[in-house]
Amino acid sequence: NLFFNFFHLIETGNFDTAPTHFDMRLEHIVVDPNTYQVSGIIDIAGDIADPAYDFTFFDKTFFTKVLKYYYGKVDEYFETRKDFYFKAQAIYDIENYSSLNEDGNVEEEKRRLKAFLG
Repeated sequence: NLFFNFFHLIETGNFDTAPTHFDMRLEHIVVDPNTYQVSGIIDIAGDIADPAYDFTFFDKTFFTKVLKYYYGKVDEYFETRKDFYFKAQAIYDIENYSSLNEDGNVEEEKRRLKAFLG
């Protein structure tokens, strides 16, 4: 159901792609310690993709705050796509941990994915 709904959204929705960081996490945001203003973004992998992906790893509170300053187009399904990418990350993590023979992490990600799928 998770994937069916997402692919239906992609087929019927209309959203723009844009240059993305593709690994936007808090540790990649540089903040000036004197002004508490963002002074840079580091470790840019970069791709042309759905800009909602850059918000994947932000919780609801931080996402809402950052979105106030975001200049890109935000359509009605932006947050829905962001949430899907977060859930789908478990699949990538399963593959990654499997290749590293990290069985404990594989099982943890399988449990996480199962919880998302209901």
